[in-house]
Amino acid sequence: MHRYPPDSVFKWIMEFQLTRLGIPIQTEVEVSRLPRTIDVTLARLSKTLQRRVRLKTGLRHVRLFNLIEFKSINDPLTMSGLRLILGRANLYMGQNNLSSRNVTITIVCARTPRKVLRESQVDIEFESLGGGYYRSTDKLPVHIIAINQLEVTPENYPFLMFASSKTKFMAFLRDAIGRDDSDDD
Repeated sequence: MHRYPPDSVFKWIMEFQLTRLGIPIQTEVEVSRLPRTIDVTLARLSKTLQRRVRLKTGLRHVRLFNLIEFKSINDPLTMSGLRLILGRANLYMGQNNLSSRNVTITIVCARTPRKVLRESQVDIEFESLGGGYYRSTDKLPVHIIAINQLEVTPENYPFLMFASSKTKFMAFLRDAIGRDDSDDD
């Protein structure tokens, strides 16, 4: 049986879910001539599309420009990894002449990055928003979604597929299989 890398599957699922909602999405967005890409971008989202994303997905905090990184169970978020993500985000903002008030960075983590959330070595402190959501207190908002802490709801299904906790993954499967959404649009 052929196994696909979690990063590739995550990008495919995000593309599948968001294009169904009419949300424009790009993956592997080049931010410099160096081999550095951003996993997923949602760019130039109208207020209507921002509202749709907030209501129909686990991405509650979208803005006009959204940079999304995925950290799988085998590639956890570290302090140096956070610095690289911030560097790519700044390159993207510089190349596109964007203000931080129009951009948000989201890092979706299969494992809860406890060390990153505890330490402030990169001058970023995070506050818990509850239910697996964290937000930086910095001017450029960095959001962390800890998959293992998410509530098991249809909006979170695309993330829960990558839960590193067997218990959380099984709860997601039971809910997804047992759910009757035939009356939903």
